[in-house]
Amino acid sequence: MVVLNPLQIAAYRKSGVHKVKSDRTDAWWVTDFIRISILSTTSQNTPLILQMRELTRFRFRLVEQIGDCKRKILSILDRVFPEYETLISSVFLKSSRELLKTAVSAHEIAEFELVELSKLLHSTSRRRFGQQEAKAIQDLACHTVSVDLLTNAVCMEMRCLLEQIDLLQEQVAQIDA
Repeated sequence: MVVLNPLQIAAYRKSGVHKVKSDRTDAWWVTDFIRISILSTTSQNTPLILQMRELTRFRFRLVEQIGDCKRKILSILDRVFPEYETLISSVFLKSSRELLKTAVSAHEIAEFELVELSKLLHSTSRRRFGQQEAKAIQDLACHTVSVDLLTNAVCMEMRCLLEQIDLLQEQVAQIDA
C-alpha cells in the first residue's frame, strides 16, 4: 500500500494543460503521478503514526487554550492590579498563581494579613520569597491605580481561569507521557 499526499497530486495536476475537473480526470492524474513517481510502500506503523499525529494535534490545541487563559488573566490583572507584573518575574510561577487564587485584586492583597501573605509566598516559592517580598507586594497594592468596580466578577473569572490552566497542564502532561 502507498499513501499519497493530496497536495502533491493537486500540484502535479496543475502542471498539466487540461483544466477539466472530474472524477475521471482526477483518477487519470493520480495514476499518472504514480506512474512517474518513485514511491515506497507505507510502513506497517501507519495506525501508530496516525494516533501520534492525532495526539500531537490535540496537545497543540490544549497548549493554545493555556495561552488563551494566560492572556485573559493578564487582561484581568491590567484592570485590577496593573503593577503586579512588575513585582514577579512571571505571573504564572506557582507562587504567583497560588497568591492569585487567594487574592486577585490589589484591594484584596492590601487587606491580606502580612504574616499570612509571607507564609503563602514562602511555602509556594520553595522558600525564595518571604516577608520582604510580601511587604513589597502589599505596599504596591495599597498604592495601585486599579478599577475596583468589577472585583467580585473578576475574582471569580480569575479563579476559574487559574483552575482551567491547572487542568489543561495536567492533560498536556498525560499526553506527553
